[in-house]
Amino acid sequence: MGTNKFIRRAASGLLAAAVMTTLVPSAIYASAAADVTTYSYEGFDVTYSVEKTWTGAQSICVTLTNTGDESIVNWALRYDLGGTPSNMWNAQVYSSDESEYIIRNSSWNYEIAPGSSVFFGYILSSEEDIAVPTGFELCSERVDIAEGYDVDVVYTNEWNTGMRGEVTVTNTTDAPIEAWTLSFDTNFEITDLWDARTVGIDEEGRYTVASPYWQDAIPAGGSITFGFVGRVADKGEDYTPYVGNYALTSVVIDPEKNDIPQPSDDIVLSASETEIRKGTGTKTVYFYAQTELDVTSISLYDAESGDVAAAMLDDGNYSISGDDMQGDGVYSCKLTIDIAEKYDFTFVAKTAADGEDKVSNEVSVAVYESFSDDQKACVKEVKQAISALIDSEAFHALTMEEKAAQTQALLESLAENGTENKPFSLIDPDSICYNEDSNVFTFAYPSGILSLVRLNGSKPGKKYDTDPAGIPESNVTLDGPIASGVPQGSVSGVVFYALDPVDFPISLYDSYLDTLRSKGADIDFDTTTTIRDLKTKISGNEIVYFLMHGVYATIPGIGTHSLLVTTETVTDDNLDEYAFDLDNERIGVVIEEGDSEEMVYVVLPALFSDIYAGNRLDESVVGICSCEAFGAGDTVDSGMADAF
Repeated sequence: MGTNKFIRRAASGLLAAAVMTTLVPSAIYASAAADVTTYSYEGFDVTYSVEKTWTGAQSICVTLTNTGDESIVNWALRYDLGGTPSNMWNAQVYSSDESEYIIRNSSWNYEIAPGSSVFFGYILSSEEDIAVPTGFELCSERVDIAEGYDVDVVYTNEWNTGMRGEVTVTNTTDAPIEAWTLSFDTNFEITDLWDARTVGIDEEGRYTVASPYWQDAIPAGGSITFGFVGRVADKGEDYTPYVGNYALTSVVIDPEKNDIPQPSDDIVLSASETEIRKGTGTKTVYFYAQTELDVTSISLYDAESGDVAAAMLDDGNYSISGDDMQGDGVYSCKLTIDIAEKYDFTFVAKTAADGEDKVSNEVSVAVYESFSDDQKACVKEVKQAISALIDSEAFHALTMEEKAAQTQALLESLAENGTENKPFSLIDPDSICYNEDSNVFTFAYPSGILSLVRLNGSKPGKKYDTDPAGIPESNVTLDGPIASGVPQGSVSGVVFYALDPVDFPISLYDSYLDTLRSKGADIDFDTTTTIRDLKTKISGNEIVYFLMHGVYATIPGIGTHSLLVTTETVTDDNLDEYAFDLDNERIGVVIEEGDSEEMVYVVLPALFSDIYAGNRLDESVVGICSCEAFGAGDTVDSGMADAF
């Protein structure tokens, strides 16, 4: 098995090199050799990137992303580095035990807001081969501080309906109090606060304030002071301002925290379906846990409740357990999912081996809602309004600045007034954004569907027509080991073609692929390139190549990224099929000037990073041949490449 795997990897690399050099010489591509790996956990993701490799050392960049609803403060990651770090930036070593380290924040990046990221890097050295980490653990937690501090309040000014004051918190210990919060009661309303920020007010009027973003710890033996303005409706004769009943918390790093076993590569969990449209009744989902461990049983757990959901068996009893082959190391179970309500289920597989608990990756099964007829009708209404503007002869004659101004005005009108047929807001007004480098507008419908308008895009005329006659035959020659061929079917590949065959003939590209096929490679040339194809056809291929149009767009809340453009026309049926992807901003829709009779789907990097997470493309080489695939103007964007 190991020899075959090596042959497949070597052969796929050689074939991929041929694809890159003969199919489209100017293509920029992302290779698995870059070793970009993303780990997903509850509330956070970690992206581990090997930037450069040389003898005995690597340059490493680690990105920590907050995917939860609350800030991550005083963050610290524990993992096995596989070597010794040096020249660390944006972080610092907290502790180490052989090659297992705890890497923590620097003072200026101690807080990660929801949806935000921090990144750090270092040079990693080792006398042995350096392995990619198997998992990461956030090992900091918020605790109550019972003693070791004093709080003093001074009122610097008072008047008939209010007062101004300062609160000083003094740390009387020999260790800093980091990422602190202070809760207290008052008999007045705080109307202004400085050098701290309000993070909570409960029903009883109890305030919780925290360190400002630019200031973290209360130093050992030191203090911090924040000020406030308070207001009362009527002080009365006996009124005395009050601040008291203090409670201080801190986020501490706990190197012994290991309550939650980290996912192990020794057991991999998957499911027959992970996205199910809401309906009546229930749905049967099959789960598979693949392992080479010597175990007798594996259990499927509900990750949220911690309860056992089902026993997983390798018994070959398909009708009972869903397992189709006894003793193949794949443990299976069937689970009935209630699909009557929109809900996200999360599962893990657990087993014991050699006296140690092993936990798989998490698998989420989402029950999602389709778009309503009214929501789909609004998409069509907006599309018609935009098409009427950008496909007119008068519009084509305008300068780009004039086109942008008219498009902006139309989108704002649709957001405020709608159309004559639908006289209400059809667009989220806060979502309208324009990227001058690529001349692309983005906006979102109230339903959450992301839409793009590309100005001065494809030229008017026929699109996705048959190949023109007279395409010259290609003359491709291959040098090196690949010239003698590989075992038939030992290397597989898929090429997604989504271009205009008039300008980019299918026969020309397919003839290049025929040369690779003649050398033993099994190449699927997909000329439909639907979203469904992109979600299902990539796994298991050593060569993955995209021949597609591209667009560079700024999306509020996500950022500025390169997107891939399919040829799949938007319909009511596929809006229903892709509702989950649209709702989770994995894909969007685009209208192009000069070709707006068809609205087609665009692909965001999140589609690939979500669908193919968990090292599912470890042995693949991915090539991208697309306009603006790596940015526009002077900006370089590797978001699409990083997604793989």
